Amino acid sequence: DVSDPSGPHVSSLIPLAYALGGPNYSSVINQTVSGNYAYLLTFQSFIASSTIGNTLFVVDVSNPAEPVSTGNLFLESMDATRPHAYGNYLSLYIESKDGMGNGIKVIDISDPANPTDANFIVTCQTETNLEVYCDYAYQLCNDSVRVIDMRDPLDMSVYTSIELDGMNATMVKIDSGYAYIAHSLDGLLIYNLW
Repeated sequence: DVSDPSGPHVSSLIPLAYALGGPNYSSVINQTVSGNYAYLLTFQSFIASSTIGNTLFVVDVSNPAEPVSTGNLFLESMDATRPHAYGNYLSLYIESKDGMGNGIKVIDISDPANPTDANFIVTCQTETNLEVYCDYAYQLCNDSVRVIDMRDPLDMSVYTSIELDGMNATMVKIDSGYAYIAHSLDGLLIYNLW
């Protein structure tokens, strides 16, 4: 509770119950909040079954003093990051551990008790940076920025690509029609998107 900035204090704490039972190792790695729900992304390792992956937890935070875990979804053999909620969907950047390829996974969160897999698009084979802005995702991929059209989460496609002419870019951020691209040698590149 930060209603009094001079005296912030813990309002509540909610334990997370895993669908596959207790993992040998687990940690919350990312989160996002949209409306009355928080979406927690955790990493788990189950030594007995040699299983690794992520679990997405949906938590009702409409009453911050009494949050309620409503549902979860286990994503096996994946390294998921950067959750972004929009409408009835949540997107995740996925680094696949089973050869499927890296890309964007979309989860249907319209039913908080039962989040489900909705779609996946392979966007790049290398570890990259991803930024979601409005209805598009911008992903660094080798020497280009791929722009993924996410207006229809069930039918995503690569809309265009911004070529970086062999530059070694490390991060992309989007704001107010501009792409700000960090470059390991040249500093900051700014592209006018529209």
